[in-house]
Amino acid sequence: MIARVVLCIVAAALVTGGITYGGYLLWPMVEIELRGTFAADYKFIPINLAIFIALSLLEVVWGRIERLVSRKNTD
Repeated sequence: MIARVVLCIVAAALVTGGITYGGYLLWPMVEIELRGTFAADYKFIPINLAIFIALSLLEVVWGRIERLVSRKNTD
């Protein structure tokens, strides 16, 4: 059971890291489109948005893991 929880935590961390890394990779392409505009000066907005989405997904995944573990413990 502990191995499953650890595996789920690692999977959630990989999803979180992947989304955040994807935000860093995609930002230069967005910046080219926005060059010279007001939005180009605020690079932290999409990065923070990616981190927020990743943490939200982590919370959803963790909630499902807790429900599954509690269901298995009652059986």
